[in-house]
Amino acid sequence: MNGFGQPHILFSSFAKIFLLFSLFISLSVSLFSAPMKFVPDLKQSQIFAEDENGVHLKYPIIINPYTIISPDALLRVIYVKPEMELLTTGLTPTENEGQKKGLAEAASRSTPAMETEPQQGAFREETPQQKEMKMIQQTVWNTGSVFYQAFDFLDAEDLRIIYKEKNKKSLSDEPINFPEGMVLAQIDSKVVIIALEENGNGYQYGLKAGDQILAINDVGINGNLSDLLSLYRKEKFGIRRTRSSLKFLVERNGENSPIEVSIPLPPSLQGSILDEPIVTEPTRKKH
Repeated sequence: MNGFGQPHILFSSFAKIFLLFSLFISLSVSLFSAPMKFVPDLKQSQIFAEDENGVHLKYPIIINPYTIISPDALLRVIYVKPEMELLTTGLTPTENEGQKKGLAEAASRSTPAMETEPQQGAFREETPQQKEMKMIQQTVWNTGSVFYQAFDFLDAEDLRIIYKEKNKKSLSDEPINFPEGMVLAQIDSKVVIIALEENGNGYQYGLKAGDQILAINDVGINGNLSDLLSLYRKEKFGIRRTRSSLKFLVERNGENSPIEVSIPLPPSLQGSILDEPIVTEPTRKKH
């Protein structure tokens, strides 16, 4: 009598994919649909400094898993893409209306469009999105307090920062995505956690502001932000990784010896559903 193999494998594989996708969506909504909240409050960190040239960072700081912004870079504006409601539709009244009004007024200070050189070629009408992006690129915030307010009031979803590096003519536009929710700075040849997002993995699993990171998964970082990012990307996103967690070795004030904090990692691609056979049609069993 002829029989069939296990067609449920196909259903099982797609079910796992669906569950992972659903989990990703739910986490994305919960983590990135509201302004970032930090412990301690970001204003206490005093990471933004002002001088006659504008606003810059007090220390080199990691802004996302691929980018370090140096203190000599001039900061232009923080914005949300693509809505950018603060710069276009205004602000809704709240209990903090006065503070939001200050942020909106600061955001509206920009280089007049008439001062820019006209583009060559035939005239064409810009889309609303193009007009918004031009306004964003021309905007310059001149006080550090406005940058702190941006974190307080702008939704974290697709939060970005525009800055200009020293001796470069073009602007850089980078997403803000602190690794594991940690605001990491290089201070006196040490990698130090300045603050942590309340909803970030770092805070949830026990890291604290003031912790000095010594190693990740038993590999020392020598107090260098570039070393930390390189190792972090390898251990977090590497396809061939074998560990199920990120283990941070930190030096903490009040502790006599370094302590370990582990953050679980999502399942690796190795040995995952991608390795399972996807059966497109029933397979006959051989007699």
